[in-house]
Amino acid sequence: MKHLMLGIMAIFLLLPANPQIICAETPVSGDIPDGSVWSAEGSPYIIPTASAWVREGTVLTITAGTEIRFGSNASLIVEGTLLARGNENTPIHFTSDQAEPRSGDWAKIIFQKECSDSVMQWCIVEYAKEGIFVYADAGRDLTPAFEDCTIRNNSYTGFWIISYSEGCITTGAGPAINRCRIENIRNDSGTALAVYYEGRTKDGCFTRPVSGRLEGTFSHSRIFNCDRGIFMQSRSGTNLKVSALVDITDTDISHTDSDAVSMEGRWVYPAISGCCFHNNKGNGIHITGSTAYPSVTNSLITGNTGHGIYWNAGTYNTYIYQTAFFTNNTICGNGGDRIHAEGSGAQYLSVHNNILAGSSNYGFFSDGVSSPSISHNLYWNNSSGDVRGCKGM
Repeated sequence: MKHLMLGIMAIFLLLPANPQIICAETPVSGDIPDGSVWSAEGSPYIIPTASAWVREGTVLTITAGTEIRFGSNASLIVEGTLLARGNENTPIHFTSDQAEPRSGDWAKIIFQKECSDSVMQWCIVEYAKEGIFVYADAGRDLTPAFEDCTIRNNSYTGFWIISYSEGCITTGAGPAINRCRIENIRNDSGTALAVYYEGRTKDGCFTRPVSGRLEGTFSHSRIFNCDRGIFMQSRSGTNLKVSALVDITDTDISHTDSDAVSMEGRWVYPAISGCCFHNNKGNGIHITGSTAYPSVTNSLITGNTGHGIYWNAGTYNTYIYQTAFFTNNTICGNGGDRIHAEGSGAQYLSVHNNILAGSSNYGFFSDGVSSPSISHNLYWNNSSGDVRGCKGM
């Protein structure tokens, strides 16, 4: 017995003072079996240069504390259901497999086909090219959810959302992105949130308008230190109208090298509310197109080097059936005009109950070829004047 006790004591003396749990390393590629569970105990899961697939009808569950590492150009492609639920203290990591990781080391996490029941909570996605990519092809409406996630140190995008419609079939990639943080998206014209819609009509659809609905939300989130903040573009046909792209609420965007939010193309109607766009090297909001008609309400736009809101509305378009509303905002301390509107299409603009102040130029500027509706705004300390150029004023 004495010799046994001495042997046990010797084993304990050989153990390190602060023992660590040594986790396994699990290689993954090809099709992931239905019902798979990835856990911290099996971490890190290594997806090499090929991709791993969650096929339609398949569920992959990833538990808190799990780490997934990606090789060069590798992706996780979700066509079924991904349930990745971390928590505040033990998030799930999607990261590079390099010893010294850099932005662009791996490709992206792709959501497509039947992925609408997918959820990512308390996940960190870093050092990718495109981060999270949501693609809806014709006839599919995709609604995956992303909550409390951090997307950082990517080279091209944080989130990239694309919807495509063909003929009379409309589609919508409408993810719900809530309480997320996107930061340090740089090195390749990095955009925190990029949203694209492309629609093509065929002859049989020209007898009536076809409405595509992209009801995605981006709320209670923050974008910081990216090349660009949010960019939305619609390239739909004359009779294929998009009622919205992604609505933006209660979101802070700052310290980008361009506009906080920019949008262009046909039938772009996002609602922007309760936001703060500040200290960006561009406009607070930049709108291009005679059928781009957002509503901007209850927001603070300040400290940007360009205009507070810059709208190049272009030529009046007979297909317009929407009005842009700028209401109950505080727009102050930007480098250009508080609100700057150009083109005859700006007649579909309503500007009411805003504070437009502290401009080295104008509180409200129009090039004089339209008659926007302007009333009950508070102006002060605008060096060049409060209002200029409105037709009939």
